Amino acid sequence: MIGKQIVALALLSAMADQTLAAPGHQHRQLHAVEKRAVEVEVVTKIVTVTVTYGAEPTKDDKGGIFVSVPDTTSTSVVAAPTVEKQVDNQKPASSSSSAQVQENAKQPSTSTSTSTAAVTTTAQPTTTAEPTTTAQPTTTAVPSSSSTSSAAPASSSSSGNSGPTTPTLSKKRGIGYNSATMGTKLKDANDVFGWSYNWETQPKGGPSGFYIPTYKSNKDNWPKWFDDQAQSSISSSSVGVAFSLNEPDNAAEGLVTPELAATLQVTHMVAMKEKTGVAISAPSVTNGQGSDQGLNWLQSFVTACKATATCHYDFCNLHWYDYEAAEDSLFSNLKKAHEICGTPVWLTEFALLDGDDQKVAEWIKKVIPQLDALDYVQGYAYFMAGNAYQEQFNLFNPDGVTLNKKGLAYAGLSF
Repeated sequence: MIGKQIVALALLSAMADQTLAAPGHQHRQLHAVEKRAVEVEVVTKIVTVTVTYGAEPTKDDKGGIFVSVPDTTSTSVVAAPTVEKQVDNQKPASSSSSAQVQENAKQPSTSTSTSTAAVTTTAQPTTTAEPTTTAQPTTTAVPSSSSTSSAAPASSSSSGNSGPTTPTLSKKRGIGYNSATMGTKLKDANDVFGWSYNWETQPKGGPSGFYIPTYKSNKDNWPKWFDDQAQSSISSSSVGVAFSLNEPDNAAEGLVTPELAATLQVTHMVAMKEKTGVAISAPSVTNGQGSDQGLNWLQSFVTACKATATCHYDFCNLHWYDYEAAEDSLFSNLKKAHEICGTPVWLTEFALLDGDDQKVAEWIKKVIPQLDALDYVQGYAYFMAGNAYQEQFNLFNPDGVTLNKKGLAYAGLSF
């Protein structure tokens, strides 16, 4: 009898323990649900199209999408293109490649092109607990002054024997073009521009006088073209600047490791500086957020450059594409790059991804004074004059002659 009572008491005790443990078990289940609810699926797409220099552009050689997720607990914000904007008549026709589409694992590829661009998007998080409330990202405070200071003094650059060189810019605002005609028309629209480039080594009939050549890639004939042709372009320009590799952190542009980039920086960029005295950039980077993209790639390059004898750069170079809701990431990226490099920064590609022509024009009008007011931002260029594939990246109307509202806003004109 006593034994049966002891067994009964033990059973009751076990049931009580199980009951008390249940809330903790449920709590852990909720944590698991919450954790799953904020998981983000990353989808990478690479799109490639062909553009021929001198022809009327029919497709955008822009294609990539990078994501800047606001620092909130809400739904993710998708951002956009980084590409090769090169329209080149030197590059062999055989350099066309198939576009690839990657969605977590590699998928079959489609399309063709000489100019390519990566597209990274962040999928909408799914919530299994309570409804998600979308919060607006907090905008990073930036100066709202309409100051037009043209350049920040060059601060300490990377290791090497070359000292810092300050560009001779008259104005920060620049022209990125792949149509010589449109680039010239944009320059002539208003006297607000201080430099131009086309991702090549020569202006090719575009706005010269303040042209900047680019050591675009270590592939094909680009190294030879830069070494042979850039000096002539520099000698006929008032700016005194040369740009380094274009988006080596972008697989669509041809990946280059930070360590190799530091070696190429010495071989081509430092060598050009020694011949001409120009200010030279670090390689331009996207606003991708992967461990080997964007600011992470830039930090690794700076480390590699400091460890490489005579490696040097006078400023760092950023690209940014995103939605207006993630505008704060534009200014935070500029600030972080300035801190990583210890030099001024340039924003040589940027564009807003959402909104109609009117909305984007208003955004451009708002952002330009903020960029002008940042003393460590030496130059910037909206993407671009000549791109006719997507309305978001074209400063001209379909006629290719008149500026659309974005173009008018960027030229400082009424729209």
